[in-house]
Amino acid sequence: MEIREIPLDKIKGSIYQPRRREDREIGRLMESIAVNGLRNPAVVRQRAGFFEVVSGHRRIAALEALLKRGTKELPRGEARIAGGRAFINCLLFDMRGEKEAVVSGFLENYERLDLSPYEQAVCIKEFVEEKGFTQDEISKRFGINKVNISYMISSLDPKSLPAHMIKAWKEGKLTFAHVKVLVRLRRYSERQRELFEMIIKKRLASKDAEFWCLQMLDEPDIPLDERRFDALEKRLLERPLLKNYIDNKLIRLGRSKRGEKIMLSFNGEDELKQMLSEILETI
Repeated sequence: MEIREIPLDKIKGSIYQPRRREDREIGRLMESIAVNGLRNPAVVRQRAGFFEVVSGHRRIAALEALLKRGTKELPRGEARIAGGRAFINCLLFDMRGEKEAVVSGFLENYERLDLSPYEQAVCIKEFVEEKGFTQDEISKRFGINKVNISYMISSLDPKSLPAHMIKAWKEGKLTFAHVKVLVRLRRYSERQRELFEMIIKKRLASKDAEFWCLQMLDEPDIPLDERRFDALEKRLLERPLLKNYIDNKLIRLGRSKRGEKIMLSFNGEDELKQMLSEILETI
């Protein structure tokens, strides 16, 4: 791998670069380069008539922004500006095939933990549908659980998640845990809509959303507002022991076609007696 100084205008961003949000980070990097110079070279590979970035997309973007801002020179480092052009030292990388470029471009950002779950899902979906990756390959190369990979792909499918829910996820109004719960309700669009609205309006925690999802999957014909027991739940939550059981999903409230129901998960007869005693005192 050789180092070569390359004019900035001969370098193009990779089509595999997964980042979707950069403005504030680019601004900070611009100021750092203007004061301290560029400390690390970019990594590129040669294409027909230009060089494609493999690693260092933010550095390239920051240099482009400095040039547009009218910066005339930079402190000594891996980049310089002269005669109205910017030049950057690059490692010229000879990569074997397209998949390696995908992997390098994604890992550069994924390992920094600064891609949102939505952005990760977009990348994973592109890898599978456009670049020929299998879910097994992605799991092994990126260390992502295969179940989560499946949910990531499904979450961007309008058949699984309507456009307004995908938009809410993109905007950070839903967590990935919320999204997984909603995807599980894809066959019951009305129940999915009800739960989504409840998550947004009530700022429902993902574990609570999962609880209601299980209720809906058990009996999808019953609307959400017929399942809620606000008064009873409030009384139960006032007792510390019962609150702990509810928080840990050992006690669940629900409704069936026959009426209300309380579901208990217990470990042994003594715990069952304790639960029943607390509940009876509350009711």
